[in-house]
Amino acid sequence: MSELTDVLSAIESLSARGEKLALATIVAVRGSTYRRPGARLLVPEEGEMVGNISGGCLENDVADVAKIVMREGMARIVSFDLTADDDEVWGWGLGCNGAFELFVEPAAKAAEVAGALRIALEEERPIAMTTVLDSTVPGVEQGDRLLVRPDGSTEGALGDDRVSAGARDAALELLADERSDIRTLAGAKGEARAFVEVLEPPLRLVICGAGHDAAPLTDAAAALGWSPVVVDDRPEFLNHERFPNAADFVLVERPDKVAEVAPIDARTYVVVMSHNFLRDKDYVRSLVSSPVRFIAMLGPSVRTNRLLTELRDEGVVLPDEALGRIRGPAGLDLGAEGPEEIAAAIVAEIVALKRGRGAGFLKDRPGPIHERLTPGPRYRRTGGVGSAATERGARMEIENEFSVPASADHVWAFLLDVERVAPCMPGAELTEVVDESTWKGKVNMKVGPVSLAFSGTVTMQERDEEARRVVLAAKGMEAKGKGAANASVTSWLEPGEDGATTVKMKADIHLTGTVAQLSRGLLPEVSRKLTAQFADCLRQSISAQEVELTASADIAAETPAPAPTKAIGGFRLGLSAMWAGIKRFFARLFGKREG
Repeated sequence: MSELTDVLSAIESLSARGEKLALATIVAVRGSTYRRPGARLLVPEEGEMVGNISGGCLENDVADVAKIVMREGMARIVSFDLTADDDEVWGWGLGCNGAFELFVEPAAKAAEVAGALRIALEEERPIAMTTVLDSTVPGVEQGDRLLVRPDGSTEGALGDDRVSAGARDAALELLADERSDIRTLAGAKGEARAFVEVLEPPLRLVICGAGHDAAPLTDAAAALGWSPVVVDDRPEFLNHERFPNAADFVLVERPDKVAEVAPIDARTYVVVMSHNFLRDKDYVRSLVSSPVRFIAMLGPSVRTNRLLTELRDEGVVLPDEALGRIRGPAGLDLGAEGPEEIAAAIVAEIVALKRGRGAGFLKDRPGPIHERLTPGPRYRRTGGVGSAATERGARMEIENEFSVPASADHVWAFLLDVERVAPCMPGAELTEVVDESTWKGKVNMKVGPVSLAFSGTVTMQERDEEARRVVLAAKGMEAKGKGAANASVTSWLEPGEDGATTVKMKADIHLTGTVAQLSRGLLPEVSRKLTAQFADCLRQSISAQEVELTASADIAAETPAPAPTKAIGGFRLGLSAMWAGIKRFFARLFGKREG
């Protein structure tokens, strides 16, 4: 089976059992990528993933996004940019060097994809599926779909006549070009960005001749997901014992009638290999006037030329267009020996022809391995105060302040006391004091379906005791390569009314990798909520300390002062802001509620 049919079967099977799943489809690429637009990965709630989108670079990260899509029941567009020179710094280190944009959708929408795939397979002809990725057109929603057949007939609607018409025109153009692309479709008001995907049934390879060397060719074609059909005039040879991977068999009483009885159309490729000159000539006699795309002849060129000469002498018209479709000898020049290698050379020639390539060594190819017909994805600036989607991930800018009924000296001392601040950052741990201005810490958490383990380093860039101001730079990396966090945190104190102290904080947190993808669209709300929660924690803790200090003042005066502990400086305020922020950010993101 082809990857397409594998994914289709898995969607139908899981949907029939009512199991949750999400389907990720590459809709655009940039740079060097393992797969092209249209590649899919099916992620079930339980069990193995089906499909392949990056050869292992991103499958696990996309699976994390898929779990969120299953939970929310809403599609997401996610992007992964692996083109940075500092991959290892950011925890990627994957060896891939391209950017991907994927559309990840839940079970109900995946069933629509399965339906379109099923139409392409059952009708044995290509179909174009237009999927809306995002839209500002009233009535046109993300995930809306329109199916377009080569004859121009359609199924479905996109909610706006102009958008639907534009989608139909784009689909017919891309069906003719046999490629997929992202198009921007104008509506009556606004515009929609859509992925126009050409879904093709498996390539049909008709093999004329059921000799022993036809079996490896049938196997090679089936291994690529093609549909090999074996044709012969000997019924005893047409069976699955001889050709276990054949999709079908056609018995022809007269080889010169093969184009009338075999499944022949404009997307059919034919290999003539009966090893009988007269029989092969009759096969070609029938095929040259058919719409087949490719007629390959086994044997030396002298044999092919003689066969064509005799056909001309017999009155068969051989226009240049027909001659251009005849390839003899069949296959690429690989120096192939034996049936298996010859089969490999033939299928390689078909792949090159279908892709419009001249074959040859990739090391001698100037420019990129794949044709780059579209510009591919770039992260786009998104709306919303305090957040942005950037080419390197997602950024949130946090500003907050709160008042504490305590003096500035007490508040400052509290913020520099790790034992007091630690409860405001659940799950975080100070692991190492590197020097007077550098510290290391980590945080482990299970939030919803994703486990995260960050390790971080904090460096104090500035500490002003007189102004009660500290500036920290913090970096945290997810241990399993799911991404990273960078933060710059500035905190300071100002006198408030009635002896109170105002604590102000400004943080710029930058997320990359899967953790950034999961956050898209949620940053403004999340940043406000997480800073409010962190502020409440600090305010309540500092207030409780004031009560404790007042109640124990007399006792403290009579008790010998303890030995001074090594000061860790402004680390508590900055690191707590970073770790507590990230902790609550993901807790909010995945739906976990903290008690």
